[in-house]
Amino acid sequence: MDKKLLLFIRDMKVFYILARKLKEKRIIWSYLESVNALPFKNSLIVTDNEGMEKIKQSENYQNCASLYSIIDYEVYPNFTSLILNVLRVLYDIHEFSTLLVAIDPGQKDIGMAYFLDSNLIYTETVHSKAKVISRINMSAASFAPTEIEVKVGKGSIRSLRDILRVLTDEDSLISPIHIFLVDEFGSSKQNGIYIQNTKAFYPEYKKSITKDEQAAIIIGYRIGKELTASNLEFLFNKEAHSAELKHIQKLSRKISTGKLSLSRELANEVYRGNMTMEEAIQMHERKQACKDKDSE
Repeated sequence: MDKKLLLFIRDMKVFYILARKLKEKRIIWSYLESVNALPFKNSLIVTDNEGMEKIKQSENYQNCASLYSIIDYEVYPNFTSLILNVLRVLYDIHEFSTLLVAIDPGQKDIGMAYFLDSNLIYTETVHSKAKVISRINMSAASFAPTEIEVKVGKGSIRSLRDILRVLTDEDSLISPIHIFLVDEFGSSKQNGIYIQNTKAFYPEYKKSITKDEQAAIIIGYRIGKELTASNLEFLFNKEAHSAELKHIQKLSRKISTGKLSLSRELANEVYRGNMTMEEAIQMHERKQACKDKDSE
C-alpha cells in the first residue's frame, strides 16, 4: 500500500469516531493541519466538501494534482461504508465487477471477509444473523457491484442452516446474490498461508484479524458449490447424526448447569434450526412441569 492516508476534518465528532474506527483496524493515518502542509507524496485525503475546495485551491495540489485522491466523508451513510471505500482507494481498486462476501458461520461469532473481485479489502466479526444481512446490504450499497457472491463455510450444519435461512429470505437482501457452499475443513489451521499471500492486505491490519475473520478469508479464496433449490432442500431436511444430537444434549446440560438434558426430539428440532437452544430448554421445562403436576 503506497498511498499515505491523511485526515483533514474540522468536525471533531466525525474526526474522533473515524480515528477510533481506523485505530481498531490498525489502519495508519496522519492528521493534515493545513492545506499548506500537503505533502508531495501519493496520498488519500479524507475530508468534507469544504475541505475538498480548500485542498484543490492549494499550491501543492495544483502543481501535482495526480498525487492526490480525495474522499468526501459526507457522501457515505455510515463510517463502515466510508472505511470500506477508504480501503478500496488505498489498494488502488478503481474498477471491479464482483463483490464477494465470505462468511464463517457460528452460533455467537460470525466472521466476514469482503473482496472486490479477488482483492481482500476488509474483515469483521458480527454477532447476529441479522447483522450479516445488514452488512451485506451496506457493502452492496457502498460499492454498487455488477454481481454479488456470498460464500458460506459449511463446517457446522446448524450454523449453516441458520445463515442460509436469513440469506434466502425474500425480504432480507436488497440485491440478488449467488450463494456458494464451501468446505471449511482446515480453514482455521491454514489461515496464515492465505493472509501472507494477500499482497494488497494492509500489513498492520493483519495483526487485528480474529480467528473467525481468518477462517472467512480462507472460505473466500476457496472454490465453492453453488447453492441450488435441491441442495438447499437437502440441507434443511438432513437428519442429525447421533453424535450431533448428543453434542446438543451436552450443551443443554451445560447451559442449564446440569438441571436438565434435552430429549432427542427437542435436540433434533434445535439441530434443524426450528428452535433455539433457549426455546428448547424452556419447552423441556414446561413439559417437565406438566408431568410433575400430573403425578401429584
